[in-house]
Amino acid sequence: MKNHGCTLAVVYTPVHVRVRLSSLRKSTYDNLLAFQSGSLTRKLRRALDRDPIAPILQPAWFPALERRLKVVLALVERCIGANGRSKVLVRE
Repeated sequence: MKNHGCTLAVVYTPVHVRVRLSSLRKSTYDNLLAFQSGSLTRKLRRALDRDPIAPILQPAWFPALERRLKVVLALVERCIGANGRSKVLVRE
């Protein structure tokens, strides 16, 4: 399945600008890393299944969220590579 450009652009642009122009808390980055390898889908499904108005997300949306997570992590890694970890990731 492929992301639609317009949908991905909404995610890509704000994250790119925020990460590029400011910094990201290290704990936020660590949490994003923890959601890799399908963990995001598993945790979201568990949390959303308990919601009184479930289903909130369509099953087909989970793979798209996983792909977007990879895009966000790649952007953060690119910023770290260009600017250094200490300038991009800050402690609380």
